[in-house]
Amino acid sequence: YDKLLPAGYNYNYLTSAALANSGLSSMNATFRNMLITVLPYYLALDGGDYTRPENDIYNVPMSDSYSVGYYVPSANLLFSSLAGQLGEYAAYEQMYADEVYRNYLSVDNETRAYMEGIIAKEGFDLSDPYVIKKIATYIQQSATYNLNYDKAMDNEENIVIAFLEEYKEGVCRHYATAAVLLYRALGIPARYVTGYMANTVADEYVEITDKQAHAWVEVYINGVGWMQVEVTGSSPAGDLGNGGMGGGSGIGGSDNDSEPKDKETLIIEPNYQGKIYDGKVLLPDANDLKGNALFVKLLSKGYTFKATVSGSQTAVGQSESVIESFRIFDEHGYDVTSLYKIELKPGILKVFPQEKSVIRVYLYQLQKYYDGKALTFAQNDFEIVEIENGVSLSLNLNISLTDVGYLSLSDLNGEIEKYISYRVTENGNNVTDSYLVEFVEIEGCDFSYMPISIDRKKIEVTAGSAEKICDGTDLTCDDFFVSIGALADGHRIEVTTKGSIVEPGEEINEIVSVKIFDKDYKNVTDNYDVSTKDGKLIVHYPES
Repeated sequence: YDKLLPAGYNYNYLTSAALANSGLSSMNATFRNMLITVLPYYLALDGGDYTRPENDIYNVPMSDSYSVGYYVPSANLLFSSLAGQLGEYAAYEQMYADEVYRNYLSVDNETRAYMEGIIAKEGFDLSDPYVIKKIATYIQQSATYNLNYDKAMDNEENIVIAFLEEYKEGVCRHYATAAVLLYRALGIPARYVTGYMANTVADEYVEITDKQAHAWVEVYINGVGWMQVEVTGSSPAGDLGNGGMGGGSGIGGSDNDSEPKDKETLIIEPNYQGKIYDGKVLLPDANDLKGNALFVKLLSKGYTFKATVSGSQTAVGQSESVIESFRIFDEHGYDVTSLYKIELKPGILKVFPQEKSVIRVYLYQLQKYYDGKALTFAQNDFEIVEIENGVSLSLNLNISLTDVGYLSLSDLNGEIEKYISYRVTENGNNVTDSYLVEFVEIEGCDFSYMPISIDRKKIEVTAGSAEKICDGTDLTCDDFFVSIGALADGHRIEVTTKGSIVEPGEEINEIVSVKIFDKDYKNVTDNYDVSTKDGKLIVHYPES
């Protein structure tokens, strides 16, 4: 569609106009060293030095460096609520919508019949204001993201039906194709889009390569315009090959296997479960999971999860409970698993001998940020919460951490002899052999309970800056400094910078690697949460 709106904007700008008229302020992105032309979603109606796309299908070539304004709507924005916000463009949108409905509802008969079956089974209703995201979630959950999917699927007569019905594995192009046709079958205009998804950081340049290549969907909202929708699902652990932000409406993956470094990590494990032998099987509870601080934070915001957990223990002894699949949903019920790197740990199922009694102990919670020193339980850092009358427990703890990480109840109870020694007495008699000790939570304890944990120490490293008058030689700068936070005592840091300039002008001095070592020359970089900040290299024109 090559007709243009007033002032020369193509019809992809309709949604931008609605966002602007709703009061949203624009942001700015700068691109440099570009080999192809990419633009962010929801381009601003003013600002920037880029060449405006001439139609609603693809971006026109432009220079290798340019800036552009764009809008970032809230992730929870209901785009249909923007109807009536187009102002002077409202009449143009009505004409454009006629063209959209003529071109973006076609579905072949076989696929339409299949999709109509899904619509009936799932109860998708065109009048439901949340149906767009419900369909996206349905497609995400219909298959597993797998770079090594069975390539025979791509030779099937109907790849979409084969993907959803039989193979149930694929990559972003399969998800996007299936979603487009499901939206269309319901009567929602939709189109298949290719581009890039990359996580970006304010005031920093981010490299975009073919590893961020991606496919997704746009659906048309009456009275508004095109809206981006992420539909790609994740692996059983919720871990995509790649992912990134896309205009605030979704997180997704690419057909590549690089993992973005800035995904936050969710560490999840089944809660420890134990009981006295009674001849009945002890099974894990898929609703009784624990996690790290991020997991706690999400649950406190109303997030929910679904998981399947395997394992069983009937005889005296212990075994692992294993999370087979895990997905997390935001407060609106939308699957956001692909936002996070998921790390799944096993839990413990333990059956105690019937002839022995169990003393239950609560460990006080110890936590700190990494400082290179051991975090250790003192001998009185516990409370006995269950013990028989007349029985006394003398308990010695041997629980300690130095590096970033944590020990959970499952970790401790699974190897309890490694972490404690104890003596039990009754009326002055040693009855230790008749008792076992188990670590437990106390009533009312929330999901955040981890007996001992060390979090990463946050620091920021800034590259040095330099300037000089042009003399025909390179200007470089190897200097750097820790601008936020401090290293642990006795630690040293090695930083490599990259930046040079000869001619008058300005270039960044970029930090390309940071390594931190303790006093014994052990690499402890992983114990730090390191952010970096560029310096500047400036060459001035010679004075006349």
